[in-house]
Amino acid sequence: MINRLVVLLQILLIPIYFIFSGTFLYEALYENLEDMFGSRLIFNESTKVLLLGVIIPFLYALPWVLGSYIYRNRLADSYELMGRALGRVRIDQRLFYGINALYVLTFFLFPFFSPAFSALFMFFIIKILISTKTDKNPPQFLWIVPGFFLALVPGVFAFAFYIEYFDLIDSLMEIWSTNVDTMYGVGLCLADAVVIGNFYLLIQEGASQVDRRKIPYRQILVLKFIMFGIFLLMYFYAPNNPMYYVNMLAAGLAGLEAVIRLFKKLPKGTDSKAGFLLLPIFTAVNFFQNSSLKGLVIFMAAGIFFGLFIFAFFSAKDQSLFNRSSDSLDF
Repeated sequence: MINRLVVLLQILLIPIYFIFSGTFLYEALYENLEDMFGSRLIFNESTKVLLLGVIIPFLYALPWVLGSYIYRNRLADSYELMGRALGRVRIDQRLFYGINALYVLTFFLFPFFSPAFSALFMFFIIKILISTKTDKNPPQFLWIVPGFFLALVPGVFAFAFYIEYFDLIDSLMEIWSTNVDTMYGVGLCLADAVVIGNFYLLIQEGASQVDRRKIPYRQILVLKFIMFGIFLLMYFYAPNNPMYYVNMLAAGLAGLEAVIRLFKKLPKGTDSKAGFLLLPIFTAVNFFQNSSLKGLVIFMAAGIFFGLFIFAFFSAKDQSLFNRSSDSLDF
């Protein structure tokens, strides 16, 4: 049930993202369209609002939304498989990877690939709809010519978007570099809270081996989120950067925990080798104050999340929206 709600939330949020981001993400696209067709079409402020506020968000959100809708059961199964794969990884660390994946998705993947994806999707949309409804591939004459006309406008928009490739990359990198410290700060605060909480968990694990007491997992999880909130306030509002000292403490505790678990032959706190290594790396990189390194570890965390999702998606049983079984029609 929760997985289906995640898919529904995904369908609702994607259009909102393109509506609010279209104005500044696709400004260059509008300027190129004006250069290409300015002598034959009317370009004014109303045209700009219509294109950037309505038409482009609709065209770029449609493939993601309709694709999510058609393959909603497969997506739900993918999230289920991810949940099972991450079952031994605590929720705070799932949140850590999810936040970094969201950064990369909204700053790079959605803006850069949506123009091309929109044109391709509109070309194949008739074939996709017929195939999913009949479980058969339609004859080419039924979808190629209509698909060409449906993809014409998105194709022109994609051409106008990619025609100045290096300017596009510069624009995306400028947006990224402007926000990377803020994004990294959120991830850093979460990583510090997780690392410090994990060390406290190590202490509780040791105590439980002595007097067989029950380990308070839920209380430790709540403590981590409380620390996360406090660290966010310190990072963004406290003077004299007190998070520097918190970061030093977290880095030291992460190293100490690794040594103790190694020599005591205890299981790693994250139950994930990647998580066990990446959280301390995320914490340590802050000492260098280098935006490129910060961006790199954000991409590393996002890559782990996306890699797992892609594996889960292709492992999930393909059940499309238009599957004729009654079970597949229940949202």
